[in-house]
Amino acid sequence: MRRIFLIYWFCQLFGLTGCADFLEPKSSDEYIPENAISLDEMLVDEVYTGLVANSYMFQFYNFFDDDVTVTDLPIGFREYEQNQADAIFALYTLQPDLFAKMSLYGSGLTGIAWDEYYEAILGCNVALDYLEKMNDVEETERYVAAQALALRAFNYFQLVNLFGAPYNYNPDALGVPLKLKSGLTTDWLKRNTVREVYEQICKDLAQSDSLFRLLPSGKQFNQDFRINLPAVRFLRSRVSLYMENYEETI
Repeated sequence: MRRIFLIYWFCQLFGLTGCADFLEPKSSDEYIPENAISLDEMLVDEVYTGLVANSYMFQFYNFFDDDVTVTDLPIGFREYEQNQADAIFALYTLQPDLFAKMSLYGSGLTGIAWDEYYEAILGCNVALDYLEKMNDVEETERYVAAQALALRAFNYFQLVNLFGAPYNYNPDALGVPLKLKSGLTTDWLKRNTVREVYEQICKDLAQSDSLFRLLPSGKQFNQDFRINLPAVRFLRSRVSLYMENYEETI
């Protein structure tokens, strides 16, 4: 009887250990960077690659151009393309039902663009959040932070101009939600005003500029298809132009 009890006890102990291992949360998708270099590589995979590979993010640029009537791109609408014409009108005039209208054009391309921009912003936020917890080589940390801030600003600049009123028309109109941390939240994100989004863009770009200026010149002007100091300053100039801050533009 004692032998049977010991066997039963060992089986129970083994079973409980197995359950503990099984229930321990381990996710193959969980990203835990080891150092700032890992974050730099993450920016390439999650942010830069998406911007280059996903044409949906820039699908509508020709419809926002002042030269829309003289462009070589095929934007004429035949009778059977009326849904497409209505959808582009909704986007161009920022109608409240633009997502519903755009779902009739292609496969909801505005929704895809929205998702992709926020996925890129998430990658930037992850890099910035983890940098706060690291004690790595200062130069590498600055380089990663400078890129992440500039890329976040770039993506918000695209979003607010796609889905918000022009700054010089009504900066207090609703723009897009600002999400500046990577953590999950149960709160429903509300749309920030166009002004608030632009203020964050300017803040991110100014911080990025300052960090780049602390780096060696090779990192500031590196021509490796990544964001660098001249690109940050061109973007700052463009943002100032949209805000009609002409002295800052110069």
